Order: sequence, then C-alpha cells, then structure tokens
Amino acid sequence: CLVESDAKAAFDVLQSAINSGAGMEEVYLDILSPVLAEIGASWARGEIDISVEHRATAVATRLVGQLSHRCARRGRHRGEVLIGGPAGERHSLALAMLGDLLRLHGWEVSDLGADTPSNSFVHAASSINNLVAVGVSVTSDESLASAKELMSTLRRAIGDELPVLLGGSAIRDLDHARSLGADHFAHGARGFIDFLDGLKTTRATPKKRPPEGGTD
Repeated sequence: CLVESDAKAAFDVLQSAINSGAGMEEVYLDILSPVLAEIGASWARGEIDISVEHRATAVATRLVGQLSHRCARRGRHRGEVLIGGPAGERHSLALAMLGDLLRLHGWEVSDLGADTPSNSFVHAASSINNLVAVGVSVTSDESLASAKELMSTLRRAIGDELPVLLGGSAIRDLDHARSLGADHFAHGARGFIDFLDGLKTTRATPKKRPPEGGTD
C-alpha cells in the first residue's frame, strides 16, 4: 500500500490490526516500521526510485498523524524526555513514532524533529525542569560527525548526570554510541523505552543557560 501511495488502503490495514487487538507499539514497530525499512532497502538496492520512497514516507507520516491520538495518556507524567536528530539528519518519522510510544508509557515528550542545531538542542534541554533523559536519532553516516559534536555540546551545557542516548540505524552498538560521547545505546524504540522504564526515579533538572557562541 505504501509503495503505491495508497493512504486509505494503508490506513485500513493498520485499523484492521487495531481492531484485531494490536496495540500501538505493535502497529508502529512490528507493522509500519518494517515496511518502511524494506522500502528504504529497496531504494538502496536500486529497485525503486527515491521518489517512491519519499511518497511512501509522506503517506506513513500522515498515518502516524492520524493514529497519534491513540497514544495520549491522562494522569501524572513520569518526567519529560527530549528527543531529536542532530544537524544534517533528515529523517523525523521514527522520532514521531518514538514520541508517541513514550507518551503511551507515561512520559512527557519534547520532540525537536530532525536537523536540529546543537545550540537549539541545548536551549530546549535547558528549558525543561523535569528532564530525565535526552535521546538522539542518527540514521545516516553523514550525520555522525554532527551527532558527536552535539554530544560534546550537550555535556558542556547540562553536565554528566543526565543520561544521553544515541540510537538509529547509523549507530551500531553501545561501543559506537559511547565513542561518539553518549552514555547509552538505544536499540530501537523498545530499547529506549526499556531504558527509561529502568530509571528508579525522575528528578527535576535545573535550568541552565545555553553556552554563548556555540556551534550550530
């Protein structure tokens, strides 16, 4: 359905899964994400034009927008999580799905989307009083250098106590994440959620002034 850009048919597939008892985590991670990954792989192998991949992503983005309300959760939040992509990162759909699932698990989420300058990341982190973790998604090797710079900029601004996680298809494993300056490796959305669920407490994080003249 996504390859044909048939939004209605794609929505019907997801709605049918929900009607059959699938939760939003299953819909996002076990149905929608694998299809998108296969479309991306087909483009990488030269089997489809990039325009097909872009149209499929656009349809999937609309589907996530239609389903997002199902992840809303009432009641007290467990703390706030900041997520986004570093400068040069072009993919934001996985972040949107991650944000929805974090909300489903009781977290408040600030999603900066893709291609966020380091100082803007720091400004956002410094303005959140109950920040419990920062997650950065990197999907292409071209964004690794900016991710490393972001890790350094974040550390100078917010210190060492707040956990910073790196994930995404360009991050191979924990050693790779740590070599770029992160504390932890998020193996997909479930890995990020599992890490947060393992935190014993949430704590208020004092606001800090973003560094002047830092690198965007």
